Amino acid sequence: MQIFHGVSLKNRAVHKKALAYDKLFLAGEYMKRKFIETWKLAEDDPRFEMIGMPKVDPLVNGSLNSSEMKRSLGLDNRLPTVIYAPTRPSPTSSSLPMAGEQIITTIADMEVNFLIKLHDRAYKTWRSTSEDWEQKLKRIKKPHLKVIDDYDVVPYLFVSDLLVSDISSSTSPLGNDPLLKYPPPRGTVIAILPIPPVSQKNSFKVERIHFTFLGGR
Repeated sequence: MQIFHGVSLKNRAVHKKALAYDKLFLAGEYMKRKFIETWKLAEDDPRFEMIGMPKVDPLVNGSLNSSEMKRSLGLDNRLPTVIYAPTRPSPTSSSLPMAGEQIITTIADMEVNFLIKLHDRAYKTWRSTSEDWEQKLKRIKKPHLKVIDDYDVVPYLFVSDLLVSDISSSTSPLGNDPLLKYPPPRGTVIAILPIPPVSQKNSFKVERIHFTFLGGR
């Protein structure tokens, strides 16, 4: 069986090698559609098993305590929380090498709690990494900035009001929730929206907020 790494617009999971498995555990309709369209499979292919994304269950199952997490992270409850979680460094598909420093310094200057959760391949422990992001982040001294040294992004999405990302699979748990994407290779930032609490998602009214950095609005 194939359980996959995650879901993202990169669609690297939708690979011909996956067809050799007896079962494909799919995260949702998007993933299923990509397999059907790419490899001309039947809608009822017996290998398909729709299981969702169990790793993001903590977002809705009550196992995470927002107050405790904010306290442990030293977040200011009076401020909204923004998390920047880009995909692995790539000159063509990641916001980090293209505009990471500008994104980070711009948000760090805002009146927000700022969490930075980089892909593990952004650090020098990987031989393919040319930039030392660990040292770059250490040079940014801001009272509300917190660098996350953890493989699991889900708890930090839980306490955040906004995710800033690109084509990272960290965007898939949010579905249609508020997200600010840096669309490679063009660097125009789009409108961002506040994330409502889970209990208010059905009645929440979205208010558009615009930023004017990276040459966009």
